[in-house]
Amino acid sequence: MATINPINSNIPIEVANGGTGDTTLTAHGVLVGNGTGAVAVTAAGTTGQFFTATTSADPAFATYNSRMDSVASNPASPIVGQDWFNSTNTAFRGYGNVPEAWVTKQSMNTARAELGGAGLTTNNVLSFGGNTGAVSAVTELYDVGANTWTTKTALNTARSQLAGAGLTSDAVLSFGGLIVTSSAVTELYSLAGNSWTTKTALNTARRLLGGAGLTTDAALSFGGNTTVPVATTELYSLAGNSWTAKTAMNNARYGLSGADIDTDNALSFGGFNAADSNKTEIYQLSGNSWTNKTNLNTATYECGGAKLTSDLQLCIAGTTGGGGTDIKTTQLYSVSGNSWTTKSNMNTARGGPGAGSITAASVLAFGGWTGAGTTPTATTELYHSGGNVVVTFTVT
Repeated sequence: MATINPINSNIPIEVANGGTGDTTLTAHGVLVGNGTGAVAVTAAGTTGQFFTATTSADPAFATYNSRMDSVASNPASPIVGQDWFNSTNTAFRGYGNVPEAWVTKQSMNTARAELGGAGLTTNNVLSFGGNTGAVSAVTELYDVGANTWTTKTALNTARSQLAGAGLTSDAVLSFGGLIVTSSAVTELYSLAGNSWTTKTALNTARRLLGGAGLTTDAALSFGGNTTVPVATTELYSLAGNSWTAKTAMNNARYGLSGADIDTDNALSFGGFNAADSNKTEIYQLSGNSWTNKTNLNTATYECGGAKLTSDLQLCIAGTTGGGGTDIKTTQLYSVSGNSWTTKSNMNTARGGPGAGSITAASVLAFGGWTGAGTTPTATTELYHSGGNVVVTFTVT
């Protein structure tokens, strides 16, 4: 109730003297502290609403879908703790806070190591090629919402130790690799057509090379092994169906990885040249130049690489000792800070995994070697950088 000064009924008693500082309060509202100022009061709630807190702001009544509500698409602005049934994806989903961690997901249909990978959409990641004990052409598509792998049309040319880059939500480029010797083969996958089309080959055949998409028309290949470690860099134009030689990296390496930063920049990291490498370089397309950056915390051979945001890229697992020891290590690079930070370990140590970006907070890693290069695995893990996220519930 409002507190009125008995000496002057028109002046409310101040908070400092035990009052509310108000002459009237909203019927059915909730009082909210306001320091030494007059007590605030919320609007009245309505049937079924929840009283919801907001950081550094007054709480308020809010409406959100109940657990039994069925919606055709996820709510545009969900509230932490909100659950719903997505009738389009036939999935129970909710919005809540998740920790920074790796979560084991459905394994691939075919165990493979030294395979290629790329994100297509926020719901799809492509894996292709690799080593099953022999070079493979297998292609599989992962559906994030359904947590399933589906076998797709195989590569035209079976290869392991190849690289890949996502160009658009429908197109992934694969290039280089190992057949019997180093390969220059380039192929383009269309998700809509579920087909691989052979494109103009690399100028320099290489295996264990790195790759990154830059624009919807451009992909970068760098480093690798011809018969020796090389620093070779080439730029592919989708419109021109051509590879053009660019400025070589500062440090020749093979078994390195990479990730795009934005339409003008790509990151390369790790690899091997006489010993495991911790070298990190950024390529700038507009300047056609490589610049050395802060080294990895852990020198790593055959790690997976993927982008979270234009500022954050991941080096995932890999090996040390020239392939002798599989590791679980995850390292996160900040472009703005020019620094590497060690993050949560994967659940399964592996060398030569594939990886693909999903969202600004999540990346998928799959396949790779276990047993120090002796056994290919099909295991798949999803990395989340932590924070509020829409999650899918498994009903059993």
